Amino acid sequence: MIGSEQSSSFDKALFVVGKDIPEGQYVFDCVETKGYSTEILLFESADTYTTYHVTSRFTIGEEQDAIDANSKASAWIQQDKSFSTYLSTGNIFLIDGGNVKISVME
Repeated sequence: MIGSEQSSSFDKALFVVGKDIPEGQYVFDCVETKGYSTEILLFESADTYTTYHVTSRFTIGEEQDAIDANSKASAWIQQDKSFSTYLSTGNIFLIDGGNVKISVME
């Protein structure tokens, strides 16, 4: 679990807020990407994440439609850029395609 004074880096990770990471305001700094940017997806609940996960997606357009229909927020962040959001208990947070430093905003 990530505490209020810690930060961590990940290549690909899925967090359940309230279990893996405490509820709170966070900043996600992209340290390194595998490609052009790192994908950040936030889902309201396990149900919306599951619906996204099982949605049939073949094309890039269908992937974006599944994200738009099911995610609470989504972002692509480039190296040395950041994204901030409030994570509520029960949210599912997904990081894919890079190393991201996670810091609590105090």
